[in-house]
Amino acid sequence: DEFVVVFGDPASPRDPASPPIESVDQIAARFTERIQAMQLPALGSLGLGAIGVSAGIATFPEDGRDPMSLLAAADRRAMESKRRGKARITFGPAREGG
Repeated sequence: DEFVVVFGDPASPRDPASPPIESVDQIAARFTERIQAMQLPALGSLGLGAIGVSAGIATFPEDGRDPMSLLAAADRRAMESKRRGKARITFGPAREGG
């Protein structure tokens, strides 16, 4: 129901032929698209339908310098995504409206 995904790239690029790092927006959109496209045959008729993603994005160090601060910021934003109608990704103030 709720989970955390940590994206990190401490040694970019890993391969000199790698494409440049994508923006957080692009990574979040690609992640959402792949989750929504998942087929979960193990659920069979018990499945509740399509998977939706309501997420909150927190970034280090802007939103916190420790795990609890980052999780709290991401959780607040995930709840905001749900209040706004679900199937949304809410970024921090520096990204909103952009």
